[in-house]
Parts: sequence; C-alpha cells; structure tokens
Amino acid sequence: MSEAAAASNQPVKKKFSLEYGSSSFNVPGAAYIAVIVVFGLCCAYIPWGISTPFVPRFAVLFLAIALGVPLVFWAWSIKAFRLPIAMAVLFLLAALVSALLSHQLNVAFFGIYSAGTGWVFYLALFSTWLIGLRSSGNEISVKAITYAISAGAVVNSLVAVREVAMHHSGTGLNGLAIASSGGASGLLLNPVFLGQLLSGTIILVAFSKHLKFVPSAIVLFICGIGAYLSQDRASIIFILIGAAVFIIRKRLRGVGLSLVLGIGYYAGSLISNYYNGAKVSSRITSGAISTVGSARKVIWKYSFHAFERNFLIGYGPSGVSKATLPSYGLDMVRATRLPSGYYADAHNVILEFLVCTGVLGTLLGGAFLISAIRVSGGELLWFALAMGVFLLFEPLNIATCPLIFLAVGAGVSQREKPKNIFGKAICSVPSFQVKKLQTTIKMARLILCVLAIIFGTSIIWGDIEIERAGGVLLNFELVKSQDVSFNAGPAKLSTLLIPEWSSSNSSLAQAYGLAATVGQRNLWQKAIAEQEVAVSKSPYDPVVWSWLAIYEENAGNKAASYQDFLKAVRLDPLWLGGIEMLCDIQHSKLIKVNYDWCKDTAEIASALNGH
Repeated sequence: MSEAAAASNQPVKKKFSLEYGSSSFNVPGAAYIAVIVVFGLCCAYIPWGISTPFVPRFAVLFLAIALGVPLVFWAWSIKAFRLPIAMAVLFLLAALVSALLSHQLNVAFFGIYSAGTGWVFYLALFSTWLIGLRSSGNEISVKAITYAISAGAVVNSLVAVREVAMHHSGTGLNGLAIASSGGASGLLLNPVFLGQLLSGTIILVAFSKHLKFVPSAIVLFICGIGAYLSQDRASIIFILIGAAVFIIRKRLRGVGLSLVLGIGYYAGSLISNYYNGAKVSSRITSGAISTVGSARKVIWKYSFHAFERNFLIGYGPSGVSKATLPSYGLDMVRATRLPSGYYADAHNVILEFLVCTGVLGTLLGGAFLISAIRVSGGELLWFALAMGVFLLFEPLNIATCPLIFLAVGAGVSQREKPKNIFGKAICSVPSFQVKKLQTTIKMARLILCVLAIIFGTSIIWGDIEIERAGGVLLNFELVKSQDVSFNAGPAKLSTLLIPEWSSSNSSLAQAYGLAATVGQRNLWQKAIAEQEVAVSKSPYDPVVWSWLAIYEENAGNKAASYQDFLKAVRLDPLWLGGIEMLCDIQHSKLIKVNYDWCKDTAEIASALNGH
C-alpha cells in the first residue's frame, strides 16, 4: 500500500501524487472546514463589546487550532511534509521556552488584548497551515478557498464603504471607525490589514484559473473601491502588479480586467470625496509617507538593539513593547509625533520574531516557512506571498497572518522527496498508522472543538460584560466624572469569563474607583487590590501601573502612588502624561523627589513639535 493509501485509507494502485485532480486528497469535508476558517478570519464580527473586531477572530483562532492540530498525525504519515512539520514543532517548543522565561506569562501566551499575537497565535498559524494542507491537491478545494477569500475581500470592501458613509452621518458600527490616518478598516482591525487582504485578493484573481471574467470583474471593482478607502499606499503597488499580470496572462481580457480594477479605485475616490472630502483621501495625497517611514526606521532600530541584548531566546511572544519601550529616545517622539513610545509590534516580521523568540526561534520558524513554501504552488501561493510582503513593514495580525499560512498549505503541489541529509533523516523516522489512529483523531478534534467553542463564547461574553461595565478608560480624569457609569456586576463576571487578560480586572477596579469617588471611600482598597491583579497579568504595561498609582493616591498612599507612577514612567520614559503626574507630585512637596521631571516634560513637548 502506498503512502497515499495510508493517508486517505483507500487502496490505490498508482504512485502517490499531489497533482490537482488526483484522488489522493479528495476529501470534501476538509474543503468545507478550510472555507469556514477563511470566511471566519475575514468576516467574524460581533456588534457588542469593547474589542469587537478582535474577540470574534480570536475565537476563530481557537477553532482553527482545534480543527488543525490533530491533523499533524495524518500529515506526518506523508514523507514530503515531515520537514516543515518538524521545523514547526521545534519552533513552537522554542517559542514556548521564551514564553515561560518572559516573566509575563499571560501576555506571552495570549498576547496583548486587542492584538492577540502570543504563543497561541503561533500555534494557530501552524494549525491553519495543516487545515490548508488537508484540503490541498483537489481542484474543487482550491476553487472553494479562492471563492471564500474573494467573498471575504468583497464583504470587507462593502463594509468599508458603509464605514465612510456612517462616519459622515455621525454614526458608526460598534468597534469599527475611520482610523486617525483617514482609512477605513472594513471588518478588520486596521486599514493596513484591509489593504493587505485586498492586495492579496487582487493577485489571487490575477493568477486564478477558477474565476471567470464576470466574477473576476465584480471582485476587482469592489476590491478597487476598498483599496482606496483603506488609504493603504502599498495597495497601489499591488494594483499595478495585478494589472501587469492580467495583461501578460489574459491578453485582451486582462486589459479589460485592469481597466475594471482602475475604475473601481477611481470609484473609491469619488465615494471618499462625496462623504468625507479630504479627510479620507489625505493619506495617499499627503506627504505622510515620510513620517511613517521615519517612525518605522526608529522602531526597527530599537527592536534590533533589543534583540542584541537577548539574542538567543528573546523576550517571549508579544514581548516587543517590553523589550523596546524603556529604551526609546526623543527620536521616537519626533518620528511619531506622539507623547508616548508605546508600540506593541516591531512592524517587521523578521525583527518581531528575533525580539520575541531570539535567533533560535527565528531560524526554526524561517526553516518551517521555507520548507512549507517549497511544497506549495499555484494561485494560493501567490496570494500568500503578496500578503506576506506587508509583514515586512506592518504589524502581525490575527486575521491576515493565518490566512497566509492556510493558503500556503492549500497550494501544495507535487515535489520530490527531500534530498538533503536532514530531510532524509526526518523521513527515516517511522510514521503513524493513521488508520489505527483515525477514531482517536476524530475524538480529539471533537473534544478540542467543544473546548474551543466554550472558550470562544467565554471571551466574547466577557468582552460584552466589560462594555456593560463601562469599558477600560485611558483618560485618567474620566474615572472621577460622575457622567461615566461603571457597573461592578458585569465587571466581576468579566473577570471570570476572560481571566487571561488584565482588561477585565482593570474594568472592575475602575468600577470600584468610581463608586469610591462618589462617597464609598472604603472601595479604594478593593480598586487597589483588583488593579494589582491586573498588574500581575501585565507587569510591563505602563497603563496598568498608572491606574494603580491613581488608586493609591486617592486612597491616601502618596508614597506608594509615587513609586507606581515612577514604575510606569520607567517602562515608558516618553509618556508625557505619566511624567506630568510625577511633576505634579514634585510641586506638591508631599514626596521628596530627587529628579526634575518638569525638565523631561519640556523636552518631550519640544520633540512633539519637531524640535
């Protein structure tokens, strides 16, 4: 019996093949799962909660893990896939060691709230690759995934149009808003992620064998509209590349499709001007690219310095802010024009992994990706590569990054067995008897799916409860205002539903703090206790330390308040708000201060003005 027979549990006479049309991977159920994951990553949205674009996608990640991880036994039974699997497992182990040594386990495992790029995110990338791999080798599956990606891009573009229209009318979808840059984000977390998805979709359509002329024209026209409304400048380059590919590959029809894409982009500018005038179009037409470019250069410089300080195992997943924030200088303020140096991502995937997992994890992760690409091909690989280019200058994202890995897995094509010594050694390891493990694998997937649904429901419910409790404020003065209503009941429930992140504890502490400001002075101690739990979960976040300092100050613990503010400022030396707090303490003369914080305030204020 051949390897294909072992993998599919069906006896075959011909040699194992991964070519389209072969029966080796003819598993319709795998294609359905891939389509569900793709559409969930693109379009998951819940109209309630404080982090509506993030939380449902994080739930989708756990579902992808539940569906994908058990497939590792099947994939290992095929020798062509053993090298990427071995590299992925070793990378996950290296990243796990980094997480355990990071001194911020919650953040390292689950990521920063609203970002979620922790160790679980790494596991989800491997899982989505396995899901794509299981559905590959079948033309129907590739066609279904292509349609799902195209549909997700169209939906996000149409939502972007609605965003612009509702922003003009003074209303908006909960959790979705026009970004400060002027771009719409669709159902994704950031306009650049919308531009990333649409750019990849344009390249996918350009190389696709499955979309006919009319569906391609519709997808391209709507994607052109969304690309303009996203205000992502890199998407312009991919529009030009896509147009060139259309003309080369499809001749006269390609010229027509290129014109449709250009007309769609122009239609986006008309929609932008009709609703918002220059507000939405200013990002592309202005010279902001120089400011953005200089900011990235500064971030990259400090990220590389952080890597040099801990080059072997890194600072743990989601450890960029911990590694870089205390070392930022005034050049960061001048580049970003922001009174804080807080950036949670290196804005470059290579630097991100170097800082978070060290040189060991980065080499293993790179080996996995390269070996996975070597057994991939077709239009889905081109889609993945186009999306991957964005990772060289944009943050990692829990929606688009798993799509890249799923597409790489789904685009596998026939390749020879590894010829290098390491690959041959891995192939010599005995494989699992998939037929004997079939029942166990099905049971494992079922149990994991149930747990994923429970966890996903829990975090969505918890996020809704945080919103009901009043959210998590960033403006320190608002907590003293009686116009802001906090409810301790939902906040308490949120701490039970989402104990992974500090946001729920901060929300409960704020509820106690509001009640204390209107007369229940004894609740300041409860606010302090709850905020200390938040600090224990996010010990390198200056914001949670600042809130603890505020509660300590209101409770009359001036010395403790000063130390907490000092901790916050040491974590973020460019944070103007925290330094002003220390300056106020210095003027009050309640605490003996041996440093002139007002001098730093003046320097940062000057840097904000470009001096």
